[in-house]
Amino acid sequence: MALRLVASILTGKSAETWDASPADWAWSLLAALLLAGNWALFIWAVQTDQVIAPTITLLLATAVYGETFTPGHAAGFGLVWVGLIFFTVDSVRRATAPLSRDERVAAQRIVRNPKRRRLAMRQLHRST
Repeated sequence: MALRLVASILTGKSAETWDASPADWAWSLLAALLLAGNWALFIWAVQTDQVIAPTITLLLATAVYGETFTPGHAAGFGLVWVGLIFFTVDSVRRATAPLSRDERVAAQRIVRNPKRRRLAMRQLHRST
């Protein structure tokens, strides 16, 4: 709806925007909600190192808008999901791996000292 309003102002045809049918406004609202959801999913994916949002976008574009799905798209889609599987398996493996004695001692020191905890969190965020 905001895009319609901006377009109408830029073209000088603002009366046409306000005379749109309720169905046009409903479709515009639905498109705005889907776009906002896509961006929210994308932002979440980037922050959590996921690559799911682009594949969902491709599926929606194919299913809803009738975009062509070429063999190149299928190959890229498959590679993304194979990569996601590898990263997921590696993440689970690392998360469930036991800590060494030195890592346990370091973790205990970090938890007990707030200053060290903040420093460790900064270093962790820099390394990812």
